[in-house]
Parts: sequence; C-alpha cells; structure tokens
Amino acid sequence: MPLCDLCGIVFSRAYHLKRHTERVHKFGQRVFQCAICNAIFTKRETLQKHREQHIPTTLFIRYQSAFKRKLASYRKIYPRMVKTYEKAWQLDHVSLNKLISFHLETDKFFKVYISTTIEFVKYELDDETPEDNIELHLTSNTYAVNNARSARTFLRNARRNIAERVDDMLTHGSNWRVDEVLYTDIHFAAFNPIAGSCGMLSINNLKQIKKFPKDSKKGANQNDCFYEAIAYHFTKSKNYKVLQAFIRKHINRNVKTPIAVKDIDRFLRGNKQLNIAINVVYEEDDEEIYPIYTNSEVKDEDHTITLFLYNTEVDGVLVRHYTHVEDINRLLRRKYNNGRKSYGNALHCFNCLQPFFTRNALSNHRELCLTNKTQRIELPQEDSVMQFEHHTRKFKVPIIGFFDFESSLVAPEHSCDKCKVGISACKHKTVVEHLQIPNTYSIVIVDWTDTVIHTNTYSGEDCMEKFFDELLTLEPRLTAVVDEAKALHGELNMSKEDEVMFQSATACNICDKVFMHDEMRHRDHCHLTGVFLGAAHVACNVNRVVPSTFVLMSHNFTGFDSHFMVKSMTEDKRLNSLKALPYNTEKFRTLSFNNYTFVDSIAFLPSSLEQLVRDLTTTECQFNILDQVQLYPNDRSDLKKLFLRKNVFPYEFNTSLAKLRATKNIPAKEDFSSKLSNSVISDEDYAHATKVWEEFECENMDEYCKMYCLSDTALLAEVMLRFRNEVMQDHGLDCCHYISLPQLAFDCMLKMTGVKIGLISDPDMYLFIEANIRGGSSYVNQRYSKSGLQDGGEEQEIGLPHAREEYIEHVYVDAINLYGEL
Repeated sequence: MPLCDLCGIVFSRAYHLKRHTERVHKFGQRVFQCAICNAIFTKRETLQKHREQHIPTTLFIRYQSAFKRKLASYRKIYPRMVKTYEKAWQLDHVSLNKLISFHLETDKFFKVYISTTIEFVKYELDDETPEDNIELHLTSNTYAVNNARSARTFLRNARRNIAERVDDMLTHGSNWRVDEVLYTDIHFAAFNPIAGSCGMLSINNLKQIKKFPKDSKKGANQNDCFYEAIAYHFTKSKNYKVLQAFIRKHINRNVKTPIAVKDIDRFLRGNKQLNIAINVVYEEDDEEIYPIYTNSEVKDEDHTITLFLYNTEVDGVLVRHYTHVEDINRLLRRKYNNGRKSYGNALHCFNCLQPFFTRNALSNHRELCLTNKTQRIELPQEDSVMQFEHHTRKFKVPIIGFFDFESSLVAPEHSCDKCKVGISACKHKTVVEHLQIPNTYSIVIVDWTDTVIHTNTYSGEDCMEKFFDELLTLEPRLTAVVDEAKALHGELNMSKEDEVMFQSATACNICDKVFMHDEMRHRDHCHLTGVFLGAAHVACNVNRVVPSTFVLMSHNFTGFDSHFMVKSMTEDKRLNSLKALPYNTEKFRTLSFNNYTFVDSIAFLPSSLEQLVRDLTTTECQFNILDQVQLYPNDRSDLKKLFLRKNVFPYEFNTSLAKLRATKNIPAKEDFSSKLSNSVISDEDYAHATKVWEEFECENMDEYCKMYCLSDTALLAEVMLRFRNEVMQDHGLDCCHYISLPQLAFDCMLKMTGVKIGLISDPDMYLFIEANIRGGSSYVNQRYSKSGLQDGGEEQEIGLPHAREEYIEHVYVDAINLYGEL
C-alpha cells in the first residue's frame, strides 16, 4: 500500500498519496493549507489562529458567540415578507450550506440545529377578521455533523422537522394560518467526539487495563482497535495478521478511523452480513462505567458484541481505546463496601446497566427500557426510605439581609434589541421600549436577635459596582460579628432548672430520637448566646455548627434583581465560588458567591409587597426594623405611620439619575401613571406621596428615591422576619435554610408527621410508572353568556343556570376527546 515518507500515513491508492503530497508537502516539508482561502502555513497553531479571522459571507449575520466562537448563532431577517416556510427555505438553503461548510473547515465536529420564527394568525369565522396572533419558534432536532454527507442529512432532516411542526400547527390548531416567516436562526456548538484509536483486544476485568503496557502496538494500525475488536469476537485470536485477514475478507470498512460512537450505526448498516449487535460502555474519570451506545435490536449472546471504551496513555499521548469485553456481567459485578466484588452471577441490561438474576426478568425489563435513551440508572437500595434528616435546620442562620434596586427606564439606541447595526428592516413583533439601568440600591442586614447591624443606601451611575464592593468589604466584618459572639457567649450558661431538664431528658434535642439506656449525653447550647437548649447525642452535638452562610433576600430576585447582578459581576479577586441554581435559561432561583446566598422572598410569600405590608399592619407587629434603619427620629411616631404602608414611586418618570436630581418638586399625578397596567395612582396615594415629600423636606427626586428604596427594603425585612419567626414557632424550622416555600413545606411535613416514605428501588417499577404517566393542561371556567334577547329586543346579561324560555338557547359542546377510542 502507498506510504508517505514524510508523515508515515498509509493510502489505499497511489493517486491519494500524490494528492496528499501536493496539498500537504508542497514545499518539501509538512504544511497546512486553509481550505477557505488556500493560504499555506507551516504550523497547525498558526492555521487555527488564521481560521478564527474568517467570517462566512452569507446573508446570515452572527449575532452572538462564545468560547472563541466554538458556540455561534447566526440569524437571517427577511427584508421582504415571506408568506410560506417553503419559500423561506428556498431563500436560505444556499446560505445554510455555506455556513455549515465554513464550520466544517474551522471546527471539524459540531452539533447544529435550526430555529425558524413564524407568526401565526387565527381568523374569525368569516375568514377575514384576525382574532389573535402568536409567534412560535419552530426548532429542528439537533444533529452532529462532521462531513459533507452528514451535513446534507442534517439539512434534509431539519427541513422536514420544521415543516412537520408547521403542518401540525395548521392541521390540529384552531383555524391558525401562517401570516409571515419572521427570521431564521442556526446555532453551532463545536465538540470533540468520543472515538477510539488503539488498545487491548479483549478484557475480563478492569485490572487488565491497568496492566496494559503504555506503548503502541508494534506493526498495528494505531486506529484499527474497533475493527480488531470486532474481528477478535469471531476469531478469538490475538494474532495481528489473523485479525487483519478477517477484516479484509469479511468486514466492510465503510467508516474512517478513529471511529466515533455516533458512526457505529453507519458501520452496522454497511455490515449486515455480520448479523451482530454492538453495545459500548465507557469508563469516566470517576471510575464508574456508563453505557453510551446500545443497539436497539436484541440478539443472542453469540451475535452481541460489547466494547469497552477507556482512556490511556500511548507514546506520551492520551488516547481512547476500544477493547472487546469477554463477559459484561463479570465486568459489572457488584461492589461491596470493602471495595471487593461479589462472585454472584447477574445479568445486566446494556441500556441502563441494571442487574437481574433471571433471563426472563431481563427480557421483560428490556421491553420498557429500550424505549428510553441509553443511560446509567442508579436507584436507592432496597428498603430505603425518605424521612426528615435536616435536623440542623432547626437552628437559625445567624446573619440575614435584605436589599432592593431601583432603576431608570432608558430609551434604547435601537427599538429592537435583537437587530444590531447594519440591519435596516426589523421584522420582530416585540419592540424594546426601554432598558432598565440600576441607579439606587438599599441594603439592611440583621443578626440572630433581629437587630439591624448594617444599613446603607446609595445612589449613583456605578451603584452595581458599589453594591458588590460593599458586600465584599462587609463580608469579613460579618464573619467577625459571629466569631466575637461565639467567643463572648460561647460558654454554657446553665441554671438549676436547666440542669434538672438535662437530667430528666429522654430524647435528643437535635434529632428527637430517644436516648438508649446509659447512653452518653451532651449539654447542647447556643454558641451565640450561651443559652442551654437541651440534651443531645454526642454525634449530634458535634455535627451542629453555626452556619457560615449569610442569606440575602429581595422581592422578585428571580425576575428582576438577579439580572442586574449577573450583568454587573466583575473580575474582582475577592469574588469566588460563584454558583447558581437556574430556573430557566433567563432566570435564577438562587445565586451565591463567597459566603453569600441570594434568595427570592417571593418564593416563600408569592404576593406583592404592598399586600404583604397591608396584611402585616392588621397584626400586632411593632415594626422594629423601621425604628432601627433611621428613616425618622425615634420620637416621631407620626412619621412612622407614613411608612406603615408601601409608598408610591413614578417608575416611568425615572428615565435618568440626572433627571431625578434636577427635579426639585414632586412630579404631577400624571407622571405616576403606568403604561404596563394602564392605570394612574389614586388621589389617596398621590396625597400620601406628597405628604412624605413635604414631611421629610426632600430636596429632589433622588432623595425621595433613596428613601423609597430604603423603606421598601425595611418593610420587606419586617415581613420576612415575621414569617421566619412564625415558621420557627409553629414548625421548628428556619426558612433561611430553604429556597422556596414548597421545599420548606415538604420538610415541615416530614418533621411534623414523622412519616417514612419508601423509595422505588425496582427499575421495572420505575419504568412502569414513568411509561404510564398521563396528563395535560386543564381549564376550569364559569360559563357566561351575553346574547339573550327578550321580546322587546333589549339585550340582557344572563347566566346559563337562570336562563328563561324567552331567551335564545345556547348549546355548548365539548369536542375534546383525549383518551377515548372508536
């Protein structure tokens, strides 16, 4: 076979060697040529940097990218109205081909999908009057592309995917029609495929891999381990010549090496004469084995081949190897706690690696399991239960804070945020009327005794930078407050009554479990106040420590405040351990860095702050936080009453900080109007705002804004501290350990009932439940009619239950049939 003397690559034909020499070794040395512009480089790194400078010349414009363009999104907005998806595809397919070819050259391997945004319109029965419209983002499936053939397959399937979704909307929708195709996006994500190159032929256990010599096989093709493993299954010979002879005679090498896992389907389609099924398992860095490919066609053992893909070092390079597995059941034997494996025989499902002890049980399991994707399933052990175990959450978090932001509504440079410079015609239906720029923040921090230990309000263009700087500067001080309290009051302070309580205690103060006879007990006390809490187990007492986390809450953190924080985070060296719990791609449930954890108070009390404060005033709340934040002199109870309700603020009037500082009088009542709710504040609310302005002698709207922000923060503190104390009193749990009311309520249920919920440990039981889940959207309404006519012709409002004979009759027919059959 022709061999290149310069790089050692073997070719099947002399023509291929000649073409290789002309393209790669044109100047007598190894060179690298850019397929886009034909430029030649002597180093691969130089070629890669050169490729990054290329921009594909298509009608699609790249509007976002990340990780050095390894993630890239392109968009085409149609300059003229496109009425059908077929027309849009005719306009796009040439540009899509160019984009994919460009990324094939620069990335080699990538995943890609197309999303087309179409506006649908629903018409009235006369087919002339539009009743409603909706924009839908119709997305194709995601495909992996690594060559021109897979690119053509992707485009063909993507077109069919989106066309099917359009047809489904037109066929099964309620008189929906395509009004206009707005724009099309294509998203690329480069990746390194899982593929194997060379290695051992066959293994029985993982110890053989560790003993495998870390040098390449002499005389073997470095990328032929996949084909050799297949040949070994039939020949059971480790002789290289025997394996290569079998490969040449019986195996169609229709897939280039190294073979990626995704190409195994193509290999099987081209080698049907072998009549085999292939399953691939992979060892991750955690030394656990995971299934990554399963053949849906179940065959007998003689025609089922299991390959093991693992990482090792060959000639100083980290590569992946395929090796044949003699007995997958032996490889996956159960481990004991001492690290040893059992010698019991078990049969494993290739799709989920769950063990079974009879072939009949395994066969029944596969019927359901093979309908799911290949994945490793880890279920609880038999007789496992769920019960209350968070005993340390019965004790308060020492530091809790509250904060709020106020923002200016600034007109954007472009009415459409998605259309950047260079795009003249915008086809989006959603137009951005303003951008929210934070300019004021207020923060209130209290300790374990509900005493305010820090408060500050700041107004400025750099308020977000100041906010982060204040938190990072404040962190060591808060830690010192807790440490000083532990040093000052950490010693146990017991009275005679406390000693009697300790001696007579029968259950642990922390875990509530009964003490065993003559079991050692410790005197548990609060490390911040020194107060005796009760008798506790030794282990419980040692494990209970004062939390080092500082919880900060804001009202609507998920939908409002978190956006400002994420956008404004800087590369401050003091900021570390950044974590987030996403709600979706745009919102966060929680955010944490350093010792701070940010939580949304709406997740506990899903109501407006105005309503919560109104409800709080009906109780005997003393509003001690308001007294401590210095909004008013302590001897002016009349001024305090002004803050026992949520104040009002002209949000849409606030278009810049300079405007607030230049406004020397309270704005007119009309400036407090809201386009969002299409309403204007009441005379009572405006009179209240005017009185606050006059009583506190505000010099400008900036001072009023800071006072408004601080009062909102203090009122939020009042509401949440009251909620926290009532939960502690009624259920004995601190809400600051949780992120939402459902999570808190579930723990309350487990704690109060003491119930032990059995967990599913049988994979077939889990698959049975999952396969039989049914459900959908439900809508319950009170029917109402307004079309009845009396004898005099006057229109009357009627309800169906009270309709009289002189009214026109209405017949409601429920034509939805979800589960019935004919």
